Amino acid sequence: MTMLFVDMRDSTKTGENMKPGDFRELLNRFYTVATNTLTANGAWIDKFLGDEAIGLFVPGFAGDDHAYLALKSAKDLLEATGHNSTDGPWIPLGIGINTGTTFMGSVGSGNVTDITALGDEVNLAARLCSAAGVGEIVLSDTVYQAIQTSNENHGRFIDELDIETRTLELKGKSKLQDVFVATIKGEQPVHNKGQ
Repeated sequence: MTMLFVDMRDSTKTGENMKPGDFRELLNRFYTVATNTLTANGAWIDKFLGDEAIGLFVPGFAGDDHAYLALKSAKDLLEATGHNSTDGPWIPLGIGINTGTTFMGSVGSGNVTDITALGDEVNLAARLCSAAGVGEIVLSDTVYQAIQTSNENHGRFIDELDIETRTLELKGKSKLQDVFVATIKGEQPVHNKGQ
């Protein structure tokens, strides 16, 4: 499956400068946009955690093109939040996407259970999100390769984005990770990823 993590950048700083009710409204607006965008592209909303949303593109629901649909969702999210606007985004986001094999099912015990995805591939998606600057989509190599080989039109979709390669040291990972960083063409990403 493909996992997409999207997180608000500089949320602590933003929260300090807003009334709690206004900050709640900002997050609710983000949750609405994230829900609508992700589900429109076949994702299952795993959860909202504070200022983060997690979408799972499970082949049984999203189909074989789940990696492409995750990247399309990421681009749609950046556009819906104003990252391609001359005024800048109304909420600054960073996104991480990974494709891999996970455990998907029920966890917990008794009356407290949840259905979620677990495993190293999920952790990698979360780390990629943490490494993303404002307006950046950080893709694992498996996502990029899946999109390039799945469908000629999907490969062309990548041409609609500015792509650069990076090698990252990610927390908890023993090896350096070669990744692809996508931004909307013409957008100038902010490389300080502070949270």
